[in-house]
Amino acid sequence: MSASWGAWSAIRTAVLPSLRSRPPFRSLSGGMSFSQELEHAMKRKNVKYFNWLIAKYAEAAAVHRCNRLLQAMAEVQVKPNEHSWGGLINGYMRMGDVEGGLRKVREYLTGGGELNTVLGTSIIKGLVGAGRMEEATRFLEEMKAMRVPPNDRTLKTLLRGCLRWGRGGEAESIYEEMRAQGMQDQVSDALMIRIRCQDGRLEEALSQLRGLTGPAPLSRLAVGHMLLMEGRDGEALEQAARAMEEIGGAGAAAVDEISKLKIKTDAEFIQRIVEERKQGRRDEQSLRPSMQDLFLSSSSNVDKGNLKTGLSKLLRAVGPDKPLHVELCAGSGEWVLDRAGVEDANWVAVEYRYDRAHEILTRRSLLGLNNLVVLNLDAALVCSDLLRPASVRSMFLRFPEPMGAGSVFFSPSFLRAVHKNLEPNGTFNIVTDDRQGFADMLLLLLLLLLLPSDLRDSYLKVVKSCPQLFKARSTARREGAKKGEGAVSYFDQLWRSRGFQERYFIELGKVPRNV
Repeated sequence: MSASWGAWSAIRTAVLPSLRSRPPFRSLSGGMSFSQELEHAMKRKNVKYFNWLIAKYAEAAAVHRCNRLLQAMAEVQVKPNEHSWGGLINGYMRMGDVEGGLRKVREYLTGGGELNTVLGTSIIKGLVGAGRMEEATRFLEEMKAMRVPPNDRTLKTLLRGCLRWGRGGEAESIYEEMRAQGMQDQVSDALMIRIRCQDGRLEEALSQLRGLTGPAPLSRLAVGHMLLMEGRDGEALEQAARAMEEIGGAGAAAVDEISKLKIKTDAEFIQRIVEERKQGRRDEQSLRPSMQDLFLSSSSNVDKGNLKTGLSKLLRAVGPDKPLHVELCAGSGEWVLDRAGVEDANWVAVEYRYDRAHEILTRRSLLGLNNLVVLNLDAALVCSDLLRPASVRSMFLRFPEPMGAGSVFFSPSFLRAVHKNLEPNGTFNIVTDDRQGFADMLLLLLLLLLLPSDLRDSYLKVVKSCPQLFKARSTARREGAKKGEGAVSYFDQLWRSRGFQERYFIELGKVPRNV
């Protein structure tokens, strides 16, 4: 079906002005524009200056500019070296385009380039970030076979991947290798403490924590949560207090803003649970035996049929007679835990990263929430294959990354899967603080003809479009908005800490195809 003139008119008059008003990409070299930087680099014909520009734009994930700089080097006959290619490949990995990065690796190697430790680490980092741990581990072995030795950064990258994706056994092997090669340090020890907490090995984690000589607030809080699970409240409070001391002490400058916010939130959660237990509002017994009751992970069930059966069992366990709500990309779960705690409904939290899903599961158990199911699965898989048709009252997607046209969440297949899962008149709510991503998303939705006739006037001046699967209303709302946007989450706190007050919200409502 082709877009109607009305749909194109909506795109032209409503969304494109917002796209055109996007602030230009800032130069990374003083006041020069990118074209001026490029011209200057081509006049200088200095490989180090080219490499500096490539590295800076790679950090900003602006790979189109990295590629243009590499092209300019060929035009002025400056031969790219390993740092030129390394910067470009790092840019692809940072923006999450692992396949693009691997293509550039092959191009570099077939052109006579040689693999080195820095480049190999960038490749492993990209694979780890995409959840492709088996490939990352194989690539490490290939590096060794090519006599390219991994350094401590290489192995720490893999350790972080083991934490992120729940691979405790693999982490132990990597950690032993680091110890054997004298690469073990405070950072690797802190990572292993958190990994051992994920695996439920509290005493080993505690023993290792006592041996640390420097600050490790995130590790302390991981141990604190496990101590709460065992009913050891006094020790948990001590770890929370020490974590807060560590981010307020001499080493505070080494902790970034986002980590500080998470540490503060986690410490306050421990204090809250202990206080509620003192008041008799929480059970103090060990919660470990029930940890897996309402949890489903692809690490244990890779077959779609098993996953679907497992999800059906979990949903039956929480009760089939209440409305079902789903949060996709739930992060550490602050928002969904808040909603499940106050609403007489069943909730599903979907989070692909194991470490975050494990956090939700731990907090769910500590809060005693039996109406929340945690799925450590890919959101697209859950929507396309696992949820029953017409079973979901509302679905929420808060702060997806990437947002807009680059995101899998706004593909035609994903939106049709959402439509299939919603009850009649069910809703799909999307929230973001990314204005440009929001505009990109609306543009894509309009082009796909998924938004029909009652788009109301809003911040982006969206007007009527043609009917198809959804009806929608789109707004830019301030703090304190309704429809579930007011619940405090990690992202809410991050906005406030950075002075961001505006968020963008769109609600898609399911309507029959013949409307």
